[in-house]
Amino acid sequence: MKHQLAFIFSIALGAVVFSPELLAKAPSIHQLGPTGLTGTISGGSAKVTEIAKGSPADGKIKKGDEIIGVGSDKFKGDVRKSLATAIDEAEAKQGGGKLTVILKGDKKVDLQLSVLGSYSETAPYNCPKSELIIDRAAEYLAKKINDSLDRKNKRSRGKYN
Repeated sequence: MKHQLAFIFSIALGAVVFSPELLAKAPSIHQLGPTGLTGTISGGSAKVTEIAKGSPADGKIKKGDEIIGVGSDKFKGDVRKSLATAIDEAEAKQGGGKLTVILKGDKKVDLQLSVLGSYSETAPYNCPKSELIIDRAAEYLAKKINDSLDRKNKRSRGKYN
């Protein structure tokens, strides 16, 4: 069941289709992993466009802040890959969930992520971390859908039809 929900989740995320012209003009907005941040990537940084309430970044990073690095290093190369590697290291038991991001102006901010362990060699198969991520994604989607229901007749108000 949870794998079916994960599949539905991935289809739902890819279901929105944009014209090539629109994509060329619009900045690409990305979820920045489990930090609770959403931002645009350009050059060697990620500009924060949104912070999820109650997330690890809530109250520590502001809209408009620019992330220029992780740990003790500024980004070199692909910002998303560098951030993903740092998140994986932080989520491992050895990392203790601590993710340090460097903001423009060389201000360092520590975010406390959940410790999920490391990916197995067979990931995503037979991998406790992958299973936990799928479970959390399914719970998140179920809550979002449930919260969108009309309480009188338990039907969607149109957002997830």
